[in-house]
Amino acid sequence: MALGVAWGVARTGLSVASDQIAIVSRNVANAQNPDSTRKYAEVTTRGNGGALIADIGRVTNRPMLEAYLNSSSDAETQRAIVAGADALSAVIGDPALGNSPAALLANLESTLRTFAARPSDTTVGRSVLAAADAMADTLNSGAESIAKIRNDADQAIGGAVATVNRLLADLERSNAQVLKLTGSGNDATDELDKRDAILKNLSAEIGIRVIPRSSNDVLVYSDSGIVLFETVARTVSFQQSSPLAPGAAGGQVYIDGMQATGPGAVMPISSGRIKGLVEVRDNIAPVFANQLDEIARGLVEAFADRDRSGGGGPDLPGLFTWSGGTVPPTGVLSQGLASSIVVNPGVDPARGGDLRYLRDGGASAPTNPNYRANATGAAGYSARLEELVSGLSAPRGFAFEAGLSTSASLLDFASGSAGWIEETRKVSGQSLESSDALRVRSSEILSGATGVNIDREMADMLQLERAYQASSRLLSTVDQMFESLFSSTR
Repeated sequence: MALGVAWGVARTGLSVASDQIAIVSRNVANAQNPDSTRKYAEVTTRGNGGALIADIGRVTNRPMLEAYLNSSSDAETQRAIVAGADALSAVIGDPALGNSPAALLANLESTLRTFAARPSDTTVGRSVLAAADAMADTLNSGAESIAKIRNDADQAIGGAVATVNRLLADLERSNAQVLKLTGSGNDATDELDKRDAILKNLSAEIGIRVIPRSSNDVLVYSDSGIVLFETVARTVSFQQSSPLAPGAAGGQVYIDGMQATGPGAVMPISSGRIKGLVEVRDNIAPVFANQLDEIARGLVEAFADRDRSGGGGPDLPGLFTWSGGTVPPTGVLSQGLASSIVVNPGVDPARGGDLRYLRDGGASAPTNPNYRANATGAAGYSARLEELVSGLSAPRGFAFEAGLSTSASLLDFASGSAGWIEETRKVSGQSLESSDALRVRSSEILSGATGVNIDREMADMLQLERAYQASSRLLSTVDQMFESLFSSTR
């Protein structure tokens, strides 16, 4: 009987060692896979003293996985914002290079000041027109570029939502397989790794919270508490609204019919690529567009012709006009104005106008003497030009929707706009650097805690080979003893 027990122990020991060696080999083969965790055998003892692999487990660290998911969501939020802020900054370029609204406005003031000193010099007058044209062109192209950035963000939101739905479908299939394998007592560790990899990818698109349940099941919420997955995937929907008109609101993201982004969301998501894209489309880009609209409105206002008769006639566009053809009220946002501002054809000889209207006034009402400051038509008249120069530095009202001071000179407001977008870039860049570092560190700690260490696996392999050899020797010895026993009975 003792030999039979020894024979059974040796056989099971040989089988268990062989299976454990296979698990170690599997670990080594997946060592370079960042989503693979270390697998191990749970060995128990049989009633007859033999060994048995009761289950195959994997090394997990739930707190570190949660930390990685959170840091991944935060990093992707900031990455989307930084990309948007960089694109918006490129709209105006480096102020030091002279292509920004602030730099072009300063150049316009300089040429206007020169013209005020030499009002009869038509060459200088044409340089004012050239500076004004450059100013209007920059505002036009800037408004167009901002609109494109908003539309690109809108399309990217649609792409991100499609990715989320695909990942949720993958999660549903993977989770069903996990439950099936777990319920049948089979090895589910590889499928659990696959499911975790899906969750990692999902967290980049939208902030999530993962709640473990019995039988290796999981429940997934958005970071705001809306159910994304519970046995089956919930539908995430979004209606693209591009092309977006100036000031127009974009479509919002819905999870299972509940609004998850935008002002009307009761439980708005707070992280993930979708959050960053919505922030660019609905907040950062529109505020910057409002700033350009306010610069354009300020130009129309600053160069406007006023009724000098005292009769109370409305101000009329002077050097600058726009599609509305009026002088908008002070401090009231006119969305889209930057996209249509132009130099008034009435002052441009190349477009049938006359340069004297820049000096004397009356570009929009050439037959109305009430709008003409230079009543005598003197070639050396400079008073109105000096008024215009002073007006660029005089405080005026600006709309609060532009996110800057509501009382500033046009020159200071334009400079403040350049500073605002650069500060936005700086702050978002610092946030990205910080959240990226946290994500990398979380990944390293998670990998160190749950991943495969080749040195450890090699050491385990050596021990298992020795155990295999020991079981093999025991089996051989018992076999010899059985042979001797059988020989003695013949």
